[in-house]
Amino acid sequence: MANGRVGIRKVDGLTIIFYDARTVYVKPDNAYFWTVFQRWFHRERGFCTNKWKPWTKHLRHNRHVSLQVITSQAIERGITVSGGSAPNLDGREVYEIPSWGRERNKPKEEI
Repeated sequence: MANGRVGIRKVDGLTIIFYDARTVYVKPDNAYFWTVFQRWFHRERGFCTNKWKPWTKHLRHNRHVSLQVITSQAIERGITVSGGSAPNLDGREVYEIPSWGRERNKPKEEI
């Protein structure tokens, strides 16, 4: 998502793709379909700052996430939820977001 790059995070049996600043794809490992979360159709003032960014921050930084919690939070915030196919990543720079989330969640090294 930063500088036009696509971030991919694999955590708790989910693959989360931060495709661009307005679209997030989520797929459980045992499913064939993608759930697409979008903010393309929202014109509400402050929607991105008050609803979208805190929700995507939750997806990026929390150690444990589930599709049920992600979807229920999106519906509560008014984020568009739909089904879809896999995103096209051809020609896009992809980077991996660590599964442990933010740095303070990093597992401690065994001595």
